Amino acid sequence: MTPKEVYVINAAMLMLSLLAAYLLLIAILEDVFDYDESSWSTLAMLPIIALQAVLLVPACACWKRRTGRRHLSSTTWDEDENSPLVKKDSARYSPPGKEDVAAATGSSLREIVADPNFWILSIVIMFGTGASLTFINNLAQHIKSLASSPGNSVPSDIANVHVVTLSVANCYGRIFWGYCSDTFPSVSRCGWLTIVSGSTAGAKLAASLAGNVSLMYMVTSWSGFSYGGYWALLPGILADFYGTKWFAATYSLVSLAPALGGYLFSVELAGSLYDYHKDDNQPECYGIECYELTYQILCVACCLGTFGGMLLSWRTRALTAKSDTGSSNTDQ
Repeated sequence: MTPKEVYVINAAMLMLSLLAAYLLLIAILEDVFDYDESSWSTLAMLPIIALQAVLLVPACACWKRRTGRRHLSSTTWDEDENSPLVKKDSARYSPPGKEDVAAATGSSLREIVADPNFWILSIVIMFGTGASLTFINNLAQHIKSLASSPGNSVPSDIANVHVVTLSVANCYGRIFWGYCSDTFPSVSRCGWLTIVSGSTAGAKLAASLAGNVSLMYMVTSWSGFSYGGYWALLPGILADFYGTKWFAATYSLVSLAPALGGYLFSVELAGSLYDYHKDDNQPECYGIECYELTYQILCVACCLGTFGGMLLSWRTRALTAKSDTGSSNTDQ
């Protein structure tokens, strides 16, 4: 990418970060101060309006790049095909990913699905995102079980603040992990995926130990921050492994792993254990034991995902070295 394109991307990420921080601030102020609902609704609409301006940044960049390519194609049409200028421009504007570094895995979708690395990656994603989705789906009920007692319900504003905190942390996580994978090529994307899986395991362990709502603020931020890393790294890993020819198909297939993990962990595991710890005389479960065992099991699953990421990094070390060599040659 050109320095101007990097500047545009960094500007868009900065604006999104400011909007996320603004949304979190509004949620905290709404919980602290008791104003009428219309005032908070007006303040909450401002980021939505500003978000439309953020969308103009990549739109303008794409339009300028498309105009430049159109001008290049017209220039190439008028010039002689053997002209050095045409060859230089064609090489400069060749689309990235023309040479897939993972060509050894096969060019057909059937060969990609038969690749063991594809299934290792899917399992890592299933464990990590499934555990994170379980935390997200049960967050409000978890806060209620910690802050409430029989006959004393918790205000809904507390759970709302946690949900907003998780969303903002997820936004920051996607920006942070994606930035790190692009800025520090010495660590492969599979290596960053291993770090994200380990961070998710730590967040689930902390969730099983958090005995009050105050500690859950840290756990919520940690979980959302780690969860964003999976979706920031997955497209790059698939592009590194299999190129861009079958990217849409492979991304769609791997995206089935979070759905499977979310169902197994959230519906089957968390729901069953919640009902098991619930008192027969009470309609709901109260206390840390409602989700303690659930998050301990999820921590073990994320640890398995961490080992899977390490295995994937080891299996693709030659691919990473080849990719780094190609990047250094391109820069020169």
